[in-house]
Amino acid sequence: MKFTNILLLLGVMTGIVLSLAIVGYIQTNEDDGPRFTGEFDVQGDQLLYALEHEGQETVFVDEEKIYEADPGYQIFDLAFARDEVLFIHTTGYDVQPAGEGENQLRTSEIINGAGDIIVEARGVLNQLVYDEKNDQLYAGGIHISQGVKPEQGFEPLDEGFFKVEEDGSLTRIFDRAMTVHQVLDEGQFVVTMYDDYELDERTADSIFESISRSYLYDPNTEEVELLSEEDTEVDVSQSVIYDDALLYQTIMNPNSNENYDYDLVYEGDRLNVGSAVGNIQVQDDQLYYTKREQSGFQNKPAFTLYTYDLLQGMEEEVTLVTD
Repeated sequence: MKFTNILLLLGVMTGIVLSLAIVGYIQTNEDDGPRFTGEFDVQGDQLLYALEHEGQETVFVDEEKIYEADPGYQIFDLAFARDEVLFIHTTGYDVQPAGEGENQLRTSEIINGAGDIIVEARGVLNQLVYDEKNDQLYAGGIHISQGVKPEQGFEPLDEGFFKVEEDGSLTRIFDRAMTVHQVLDEGQFVVTMYDDYELDERTADSIFESISRSYLYDPNTEEVELLSEEDTEVDVSQSVIYDDALLYQTIMNPNSNENYDYDLVYEGDRLNVGSAVGNIQVQDDQLYYTKREQSGFQNKPAFTLYTYDLLQGMEEEVTLVTD
């Protein structure tokens, strides 16, 4: 009887374990539907953005589907430019472990909504910037080359920012990575980048000790002017100019042993947006930004788009088409 009870108990336990495994499998494999990748641009009342579903990325303008990425390709950055839409179509970053990646072998293109290729390059283009006043397109990326066959094998990080010429060639104008958040009417860029950019060669020590700051960058003169506070040792990770004052994201509790408290700050006041934001843009009195979250499908990162009314001090989630 005792032996029979043990067998029965083992059977019940096995059933429970199998049931939990099946439930877990269903939950982790349940398709949550299209997810917003975090890439977007805004112009007037039009919204340009990318969704991903089952590995397929698609570009939308408002509710209109305008382009489907090729298998194995991703959409990196999008822009309204020259009365059309442009976006980066790329194989993305090499997923090999650090020190083994061959990002110089990856493929990147700048494409318009009709599917025409504007720029072809090897490496990973990851940023697209349009200066409307001067009708000039710029791009940023790593390990970028054109017209030559890149060599195989790991190569040290090669960052760059480029002017896109009319023939599709890329002219390097800056040798460091910068994130452009805003193009001013005068053609200058509000950017964030690390303050070791002036070094001829970045080292492990300089990278570790560097601080992310906000700068004003002029692509025509290549002049760089510091916008954020010089004496701070706390990173600034997002920044735009609104009403002649710098609006930026920083860590409010840099000395805390707990989770960092990120917030947007304007004229010394917190906006209290609740979490770290990305891809910040400003149009008139509206901020646009993304917040990252974790989706329920295979733990893929998902993003939500928000607007923040700078006059009313109110945040609102933007609903995107997901069909």
